[in-house]
Amino acid sequence: MVKNLLLALAALSTATLHAKPVVIWASDPVRAGESVVVRGDGFGGKAAVEISLSQNGNPTDWQPAKVLQQTPSTLKFALPAQIGDGIVRFRISDGKESSEPSLLNAPKIWWMQGDETETATPGGWLRLFGLNLNLRPGAKATLRAGDSTISLTPEAVDEFAIRIPLPADLKPGEYTVEFHNGLADAAANATAGKIQIAPKKQAPSRIFDVMPTTAKSNRLAARRGSSTNSQHLEIPAPARPDRRRHRALPHQLMAKESSGPSLLNAQNSGGCRATRQRPPPGRLAPPFGLNLNLHPGAKATLRAGDSTISLTPEGSMNLPILASSSRRSQAPERIHGRIPQWPGGRRRRIATAGNSNRPKKRAPSRIFDVTNYGAVPAEPGYLQYTTAMLAEGQVDSTDAIQKALDAAGKAGGGIVQFPRGIFVLSKGLTIPMHVTLRGAGSGLTTLSYVDDLLPREQRQKKLYWGAQQFEPIKGVDFEPHPYLIRGEGHFTVEDLAIYAINHHAGIQSELPVNSPNAGHVTIRRVLMRLDRFINNDRTNRHFSDAEEVFLKRWRDKRRTGAIDVGGPNIQITDCDIYSSLQVLMLNGSSGYIARNKFSAVPRHWTVFGRRTQKVIFENNDCSDGGVSLNSVHDMVTNDGQTRIQSMYSREIYIARNAMKDSYRGDRDGGFNSDFHAPVGIYTGTVEKCEGTTLVLPKETDDPEFATKWLGAVVVVLDGKGAGQYRSLAGGSGKTLLVDKAWDVPLDTTSFISVCKALDHVIAVDNVTHDAGNTILFWCGGIEVIAARNKSIRGGAIQQITISYQGQVLPGLRAQFFDNEILEGTTWGASFIFPRGSNIGTLTYPPISHDRTLQADQGVPVTAPDYHGPMALDQVFRRNTIANNGRFFVGGNVQNVLFEAGSVSDAEIGLEVTTRGGRWADFLQGGPTDILARNNIFKNVTTPYAGDRLNETIILPDQIDSSTEPVP
Repeated sequence: MVKNLLLALAALSTATLHAKPVVIWASDPVRAGESVVVRGDGFGGKAAVEISLSQNGNPTDWQPAKVLQQTPSTLKFALPAQIGDGIVRFRISDGKESSEPSLLNAPKIWWMQGDETETATPGGWLRLFGLNLNLRPGAKATLRAGDSTISLTPEAVDEFAIRIPLPADLKPGEYTVEFHNGLADAAANATAGKIQIAPKKQAPSRIFDVMPTTAKSNRLAARRGSSTNSQHLEIPAPARPDRRRHRALPHQLMAKESSGPSLLNAQNSGGCRATRQRPPPGRLAPPFGLNLNLHPGAKATLRAGDSTISLTPEGSMNLPILASSSRRSQAPERIHGRIPQWPGGRRRRIATAGNSNRPKKRAPSRIFDVTNYGAVPAEPGYLQYTTAMLAEGQVDSTDAIQKALDAAGKAGGGIVQFPRGIFVLSKGLTIPMHVTLRGAGSGLTTLSYVDDLLPREQRQKKLYWGAQQFEPIKGVDFEPHPYLIRGEGHFTVEDLAIYAINHHAGIQSELPVNSPNAGHVTIRRVLMRLDRFINNDRTNRHFSDAEEVFLKRWRDKRRTGAIDVGGPNIQITDCDIYSSLQVLMLNGSSGYIARNKFSAVPRHWTVFGRRTQKVIFENNDCSDGGVSLNSVHDMVTNDGQTRIQSMYSREIYIARNAMKDSYRGDRDGGFNSDFHAPVGIYTGTVEKCEGTTLVLPKETDDPEFATKWLGAVVVVLDGKGAGQYRSLAGGSGKTLLVDKAWDVPLDTTSFISVCKALDHVIAVDNVTHDAGNTILFWCGGIEVIAARNKSIRGGAIQQITISYQGQVLPGLRAQFFDNEILEGTTWGASFIFPRGSNIGTLTYPPISHDRTLQADQGVPVTAPDYHGPMALDQVFRRNTIANNGRFFVGGNVQNVLFEAGSVSDAEIGLEVTTRGGRWADFLQGGPTDILARNNIFKNVTTPYAGDRLNETIILPDQIDSSTEPVP
């Protein structure tokens, strides 16, 4: 009896110790016939996989799936050639118990972004980003607020992003957003979260004109009026005829009454308003539009109360529109009609097309005339030689423009408006909050920042074919403009051009850590030509010490940009910017950057972001220096004195951009990430884990981590629970708090890294010409996607995971789909000789190697003696290399799939090697758990190479029949 009791207790103990399999992550999306990469726990030595497909929205019975490769914590299995509706459920059994079902190909929302970034506006849009967002028939988005439900039709962007237009009459408030991809399966519905719908903030309708009081002001009255929106045509009461000559403008409407003519000023909306000018009598031009060709029986009808008047329109003709500065000129059609006398002599309203018969309520239309401020535009003659002096007729308008800006700020906001012309400025402008700086167009209004305004001595001899010249001056002591336009935040610059020949920053705003008002900066339709060296580049025409001036400017370490802004909701659209420094610097920013042209002297990154989150960067044309939005560099204050830790960059969408001609400079060009030390605050094992609490064997490197490192990540690299990550939420001493409990609780075998976070980055449909790297997740990255990117002499498409000073920035869950290297030979910045390109992953140096580096430097050896993986769970599927390249996996990488790829005209097809890093180090350890399946190699000397092929399973079981299987 005692023996039976002991056996029962032993059986109970064994059952208690045994835990069923847990799935932590699975590669997603995956197509029919492809392989699924799984990370988990408790798979045992020989696991089985079952799948259930979705047919007409209903899950089918469970059926076995073929296991291709397995360890106790990783597994790869194959899907059948037909997978029904596409959504797949799977579970893993260790022979005793099965894991909970997991989903493949169901919508997964990573983040949501509105047209005001964290919020959206009626008439604006929402964007959802994540996986499996393809739209099927019947796809819809649902907004819920209390008992209110609104169904909207989403628009396809790509499989990783959708756009949801919002109705203009959407009521403000907080809404829960749901997405359904159109399939009948219940798993086809995903909740995106909550978004605040808020009315778009409108600046007060005050316009500050920097022109002095002259006849030009009267001439521009019609243009200023055209920037408002009127819904009705106003016919004044009878007045005496005006016999003055009048030049009819094409945007004016004319009406006739019995007592004389009146001039009506048409608006952009199609409406009109009364003006004081009076044209010749007899014609009305109704609102412009399309398809206004006249056919037999055509007529125009005017209605007022019970009165109806039919008019016969005359033949159409194409005329230009005098549009406001924010509109492009068009050539619509208009139709003329005769207006008879109205009954009575009172003022009548004629409703314009598409509007009601009641006038629209508008903000007060009072215009604040600031013509006494004295800004003077000039247009130098084309024979004017460049002397760095004011051209004839130009004056320094800086103070006048600043007075206009101050007046607008004092009024609570408004528009400081420029007419056509070149405005000379000798120092920077400060723009208050809620103020818009608006020109007449980037080709019409120019702000010109001169290098100096000192008197020049005329030369006694006339040179250059008789043109008057001026003696050069010493310029090395002339400090650059610290900024051209600066504001704390909440301001707009639009529809103008900026030229400057010596500056640190162009348009600059405050950092979010320094001001609660940072951010909400809009820059649109702005042309910038900023070059610190254009007037001193080894020429003594302007400066007698030109070489010294050049070297001083070149050695200046202030790396600010043409646009250097910080904070949330940065909107930069339709700009054209060239800079001899960086073009765009984002600091702790979020927002929307689209349809711009960026180029720079190849000394720095063209576009650089530090601590960015929720950034859409799409349809931009970039040159010369690379784009690095997803970086964890430290932020630097505007005065260049204080560095601020950057803990993360995340939720970044980089799509349909072009990057070209990056031959030199700070990095290799292309779309890259980057880092600054310290990389992290702890790398090592765990002493204890309970729920969201971790206890470490020792304290972290930063005793203030609970505040300074919030937003960093805790990544499990090895041991129990490997492949998981959480966000750091606080703690003290040796205790860490994370944002949620672990799927697989950690134990003393768990090796973690508490480090900066670079996560949830989507790079899709970008093209790179002539750069060192096309898409490079340098310094690792968590949950990152690179899909359908093209490289033409543009270098690698890869992830590189690094360690530095005993800390590691890990790579985790990187997926590369359908990328192409069309020409593999490249010539980038970090190497001298041409080399081939690769698609793959590598790590360097290993953390253990940091011990040697620390000893060589004579500093305390703190790096752990760790030889395990630094990058885990990576997928390379359907990628193509046309020539001079290879698929590559090197260094301490674990659980990788190369599937359905193609390499042609190359030395090696797939290399699996201990070697990793730019210095060709041979490391201890190397890649493990690698599967190569269904790859095709044409004219490849060695299809598979490397000293770690023993860690690789090669399955060429479904090679294209037109190609010989390899090997």
